[in-house]
Amino acid sequence: MAEGRMLKKRISKSRKFAALANDRARLLYVMMLPHLDVAGRLEATPDILRAEVVPLLHWTERTIQRALNDLDRVGLIQLYAVNGEQYLQFTMFEKYQRLNPDREAKSEIPVPDGNSQPTHGARSEESALSKVKLSKDKLSKVKLSKKCRHFVPPSLEQVESYISQNPELSNVNADTFWKAYATSDPPWTDTQGRAVRNWKLKLRTWSTYRQKGQTKGRHDRAFPTESQIGETIDG
Repeated sequence: MAEGRMLKKRISKSRKFAALANDRARLLYVMMLPHLDVAGRLEATPDILRAEVVPLLHWTERTIQRALNDLDRVGLIQLYAVNGEQYLQFTMFEKYQRLNPDREAKSEIPVPDGNSQPTHGARSEESALSKVKLSKDKLSKVKLSKKCRHFVPPSLEQVESYISQNPELSNVNADTFWKAYATSDPPWTDTQGRAVRNWKLKLRTWSTYRQKGQTKGRHDRAFPTESQIGETIDG
């Protein structure tokens, strides 16, 4: 992934940019730009964006989702979902960028197509419930379906690929991270026994605390040494 992307000065006269509801949406648009892959796509779940794109702004996930919905509304991005995961595509990305596909990794984010589902306006449960009067039975089914979403543990190769695409995570050893959670009891839980819901966010937590010289984050697995990992596996 490139270290950054180009921002043309014509954005100052963009009617779509001016049509955004507030400056938070405008700032998010500009801050997401350097994080786009070679195809102009990005994982767009609010928790990932909060950790990766705006880590120091103290924005809530709801604030981020509202900004995404606004950007989608005016046509600056396309929000879509594949297998329950939200992604975004910057519109007219290739027109305004000088790309060198031979020097960048290929995009691993699904392409928005006829099988993907638009997500504009559908991420805020409270907003949806305020517009549609659901019966108690239907509401219970909605809540139940959310609880039934299962975490899919990543393979070591997926962890390695994610780190290679995000150089700021290079201080974390993929094998060490993967074994620390894959061999926990039960697997993929934190020190309080709670199941991991987002392994990418855990990986970023490891990176952040290692930069601070700490051995672990709150409730996270301690960063084991390679010898400890070997003892765990061999034992």
